[in-house]
Amino acid sequence: DGIGCVCKQWYQRRVRAERAEGKPAIIKFPTISVCSHNKVKKSFLRKPGNELLREVYLTLDKYDLGEAEELAAKFDDPESEMANVSDITYQQLLADGSPDDSRFLMCDQRKRNCADLPVFEKEYVVREDSMTGRCWRVNPHGKLMGLMGDYGALTLRFWADIQDYSESTKDLATHGFLVAFHDNSTFGSTLSSGYLMSPGTYYKVDLRLRKEIRKPPPGGNCNASLTDTNYGAYTEGSCI
Repeated sequence: DGIGCVCKQWYQRRVRAERAEGKPAIIKFPTISVCSHNKVKKSFLRKPGNELLREVYLTLDKYDLGEAEELAAKFDDPESEMANVSDITYQQLLADGSPDDSRFLMCDQRKRNCADLPVFEKEYVVREDSMTGRCWRVNPHGKLMGLMGDYGALTLRFWADIQDYSESTKDLATHGFLVAFHDNSTFGSTLSSGYLMSPGTYYKVDLRLRKEIRKPPPGGNCNASLTDTNYGAYTEGSCI
């Protein structure tokens, strides 16, 4: 009745194995959010006429609450020169000063450019503003289907352009991109869920699909009232 009995029964049990030939199974490919550590370029911050924006950005990028409150007080002071840029939004700053679209160099699947894949009826990549900067959102609508193993791998290539890093982004080998893999219906925040990828390095990432269920109290702690989201299906803390 002990472990030895269980092992004996396990060895005596006949095992049937089947081998399936053919192409790998099709699986849902995730959305990939890629965010540069260099949220605002040095060339933009040093451009004549952007001196105030440079001070604003360098202050906000420190995530120092005290300095941020002092900056907000200057915005409200009509006598302060900061009042001249108080109407510029964070989204506008990213749109004007973030790394160019051309820094996304390549997107291939099985040696076919993503732009030529029939599954992408509209676009295979969009730009998205987040706390991590203006990110690239690849496979934004979740239309791409992957295949098991390397057969259906997606190859992406970006140019870090570290020569144009701003003062707040240290010019170190570890400062490149934050990359997050997620469902297309979720936010592409890489600040808490992304993986650091350094410039000049090739990374291979293997993924598997995991189903997550969040229940409301008393069994769980999700918030059933969080239903109105940007993507219509998900928000942090909601019930899914």
